[in-house]
Amino acid sequence: MFIKLKLVYWLLLGVSLSGCVTTHKSSDLNAYNPECLMATESVQVLLLNDNNYQWRVQVEVNGIPGTFILDTGSDCTIITPQFARKLGLLDNAKAGRLVSHDSKSGKVRFADITSLHMADVDYIGFYAPILDLDHINRALNTEVAGILGNNLLNKTAWQIDWRRNTLTLKSLSSEPPPDAIPIVIRHNRIYLTVLVNGRPTEFALDTGAYRSVLAHKELARLQIPADKRSEINAPKIDIKGAQYFKQTQVQLDSFQVGPIQRTDFFMLTWDHNALGMDLLSSWILKVDARHRWLSLTDPDATSTPH
Repeated sequence: MFIKLKLVYWLLLGVSLSGCVTTHKSSDLNAYNPECLMATESVQVLLLNDNNYQWRVQVEVNGIPGTFILDTGSDCTIITPQFARKLGLLDNAKAGRLVSHDSKSGKVRFADITSLHMADVDYIGFYAPILDLDHINRALNTEVAGILGNNLLNKTAWQIDWRRNTLTLKSLSSEPPPDAIPIVIRHNRIYLTVLVNGRPTEFALDTGAYRSVLAHKELARLQIPADKRSEINAPKIDIKGAQYFKQTQVQLDSFQVGPIQRTDFFMLTWDHNALGMDLLSSWILKVDARHRWLSLTDPDATSTPH
């Protein structure tokens, strides 16, 4: 089993969980995707938020409670070594390899999760990589036991109302609304097309990202001139530690996806494109990965509960 390294940025005012985690099944680690059991057709889950663009959820793993970050930028669900030890899974975890974006690899262990319970939903039988998230806990001034990724979320249709701090899971699919945005699913990740300076550009949906980011390689393709680029210092937190680094910030003439429209929009650049919470948090986000669509609804345009 291989995993792309999950990159975590602390971008000035908050924490971003931009990046991706992907896995490939192997003969001895073939239970990556869980079974999903729901008590009812629709289940509402309370989300936790400290006004920092980072939403978390309370779950029980093998009957033990833990707080997980809700992150569509993560292809799979992750647990910390401390939580794995608490579950009694650390010593018997299976060995695997972790592969970063620059193709460097390292050893990682995988915990065999019997069940993850969230509200009235149970996810049964899957492997979770064990990764150190101490740097995230320090940045958030909290303690998270793991990251809830797409291998669980994409088992159902789901909806998030960020203002009400609610995640709604729906076992049944519904017809896409007229303004639905087509999506592509690769390795459980959700991708959609964004118009950047009028040109179509693929972005990953990343609810763990505090800020949206633009890939370095896009600068030349989008022909962003030098006078619309600037260098800023920003702290970065990744799997291995924390450091300050110079990062390119660009001013985009336009950025448009669905109802999101920005002009003279500033974005930081990185090694991938991610649509983050600076743009998503103003909307009710609905996703049906099984039928390949999402929608963004103005919460002020409807008075019906979500």
